[in-house]
Amino acid sequence: MKSLTDYWRAKFVELQHLFNDDKKKSNLEKKELKDKIFEHTATIKELQAKIEELEKNISETNKKIEIKEEEKKSLIIQTVNEIESVRQESIENVSIVENKKNNEEIILISEFVRFLRKDIGNVEGLTRVLSEICKGKKAKIILNTIIEHTEWMSKLADELSWFSEPVKKEDGTINPDVLFDEVISEFEEILFERNIKISKSAVEGIPEVAISKDHLKIIFTEVIRNSFDAMPKGGLINIKINFSDKNILVEVSDTGRGIPVHLMPKVARPFFSTKKKNGFGFGLTRTRRILDVYNCQFDISSEEDIGTTVKISLPR
Repeated sequence: MKSLTDYWRAKFVELQHLFNDDKKKSNLEKKELKDKIFEHTATIKELQAKIEELEKNISETNKKIEIKEEEKKSLIIQTVNEIESVRQESIENVSIVENKKNNEEIILISEFVRFLRKDIGNVEGLTRVLSEICKGKKAKIILNTIIEHTEWMSKLADELSWFSEPVKKEDGTINPDVLFDEVISEFEEILFERNIKISKSAVEGIPEVAISKDHLKIIFTEVIRNSFDAMPKGGLINIKINFSDKNILVEVSDTGRGIPVHLMPKVARPFFSTKKKNGFGFGLTRTRRILDVYNCQFDISSEEDIGTTVKISLPR
């Protein structure tokens, strides 16, 4: 029978063998783990190289895109400039043609006014001579008729003289709300006599417009005059003033007799008037001429026996 010492010695040797086996096994696992780590490290390095190459390609592509975007922007700017240049050239050419045409018309009107006034003076002189010679009742009636027509022609010459000079854009600004009050006050007496009421509404903070006061006053005066002339038996004129970022909108409506549909295309033509004896038909022509100089919008809508609305868009 083995002694106790031999027993523990054998156990120690057994444990030592087990420890060595575990150590060998552990070393083998460590080696396998190191191999896997090395393998994964190589894969990671390969992936990193691919990522760097991809990032480089992306960077180069972005640079190319930026260059293309710059070229695109440059091309757009160039195209816009070319379009604007062509547009401006077209406007200038149209302006030259219109100015030439207007100058020819102005010269023609000026000469016509000169001859008209000369003939009016001759007729007035002959009328005075006839009034001294002819004393009969019938002769006086005829002479009075001649005088009335002479006065009418004299007024026509005065109206035409306004068109004998070109309308020029004038510097200046004016508040349309305030100016309309001034224009209305000048018509108070005649509006009262004709039983016409005016209602005006304007939003707060109406800004000034880039039009001279004299020109805008002519426009407002003509529009108001046309409205009350369309209401010989009385009525209502409604004025609204509003504004946006770029424009100020003035709207004038009346409850007059309105304009028949077939006459609407003629309303702004010279010598077209519904006032029979007193009208020359220059009011809206004058208005349009001034508004065109300032690049303003002008629109008329009307319904017979209901009324007329005039809309004017003015630049801020």
